[in-house]
Amino acid sequence: MFQESELINLVLALISVSFLVGFRTAKLPFPPFFLAAYGCLMASYLATVVEGVVLKSVFNFIEHLGVALSGILFAVGILRLSRAATPDRQQESDDGRSCHH
Repeated sequence: MFQESELINLVLALISVSFLVGFRTAKLPFPPFFLAAYGCLMASYLATVVEGVVLKSVFNFIEHLGVALSGILFAVGILRLSRAATPDRQQESDDGRSCHH
């Protein structure tokens, strides 16, 4: 049997999809890695609820795999976002604008 908190997490995750749609329509940057990570979290929440009903060990594995993959994907997305936001230091030194002579 699943716990009520697990079901509430799933429902809140499904409701939050509307925010993702809002981000897309507002043309705010939302890297694909974040979207994939969010999908993995949703799959994890779903597997948590299903594991209380059938195939406990299989869905427990899927739950933990989803959490692990979402962590990796969020990390990659953050790295890509931060690299896109910082200027290219090599180009600065080539242009002679570097303060290190």
